[in-house]
Amino acid sequence: MSSLVFSNFYPAKITETDINKVLLNLIEHSSRIIIASGYISNDAMVEINRIVETDIDRIKELSIFIGMHYIEGFTKQQYYSCVKLNELLVNKGIGGIYVSPTMKFHGKIYSFVSKEGVHTSLIGSANLSSFIKNLERTYETMLIAKDDEIARDIYDKNQKIFDKLGVRSDIAKAIQVEDFIKSTIDLSSFDNVSKIDQTEVSKILDQDSEYCFEVEVKTEEKSNLNVFFGKGRVNTRGFEVPRPWYEVEIVVSNKVTTLPGYPKDKTFKVVTMDGWVFKCKTQGDYSKNLRSTVSLSILGKWLKGHLEMSGCLKTGEMVTDQVLSDYGRNHLTLRSTSQPDLWIMEF
Repeated sequence: MSSLVFSNFYPAKITETDINKVLLNLIEHSSRIIIASGYISNDAMVEINRIVETDIDRIKELSIFIGMHYIEGFTKQQYYSCVKLNELLVNKGIGGIYVSPTMKFHGKIYSFVSKEGVHTSLIGSANLSSFIKNLERTYETMLIAKDDEIARDIYDKNQKIFDKLGVRSDIAKAIQVEDFIKSTIDLSSFDNVSKIDQTEVSKILDQDSEYCFEVEVKTEEKSNLNVFFGKGRVNTRGFEVPRPWYEVEIVVSNKVTTLPGYPKDKTFKVVTMDGWVFKCKTQGDYSKNLRSTVSLSILGKWLKGHLEMSGCLKTGEMVTDQVLSDYGRNHLTLRSTSQPDLWIMEF
């Protein structure tokens, strides 16, 4: 039996479920996973790494073929997340990361195997990007093949891609540092996020600021900037879905929240120094929780993205006091404007 599944974002909710839920369900019920993808994202790789670490006894193989990045280039974040996952898989003897040095491969094929054999294959448009509570607004579709013969045929051809194009060398030695492509903080694919040019940013910066708050970004091991390392969401069958890499929620000291003018229990827009505009809100006891609306990963990708781009943080590693010291800043600044519900955010 074959069927289609979509990203299923509003207003194009077509199927009962979505690609993210389908992938997580298949990962949960498979002992061997074979993926060929044109592109990968750094957060997807560390989230998969976390799944393998927490479920190492069940997963017998995870092999990932990356079709485009060897020729087009990796960002540092993509590269280091691949190195980390490859080391885990190779050291455990359960697979590895393959690259394509001879030609670009733009396909997206996922095959899933249980002890009974190949049970499902997917083929379609979705690259291997973050699939854990992914709210990025790129609409994808995949064909789900559950028919034994079709699923097996796709699996066999997927394996041939690995055999004919894939090279599983030491990825840490395969890519030269000078070959990295420049990365930027890109929030454009998130819903309800916009970008303004620097002329508009400057006009906002010129507005009068009655209030200015220095908000410490804390380095607790399982909260604040390190939510990723906290316990994931465990379903009724005991399968733990890790928190997304970029998910953060800043816990603000009551020394700040009790100051006059602090936006308590409010939703407001922030403008960043690099021109991103998105909504944040304060909530909880004493309005101590500062987070982005829609997705905790919006604020997180902006904050941790700065740390990654500076070279102070590698994707998948904990934000520590040393990371912030190397970055040169351990707080973000919230500054009011002449518009009551518009604040300037600096980090």
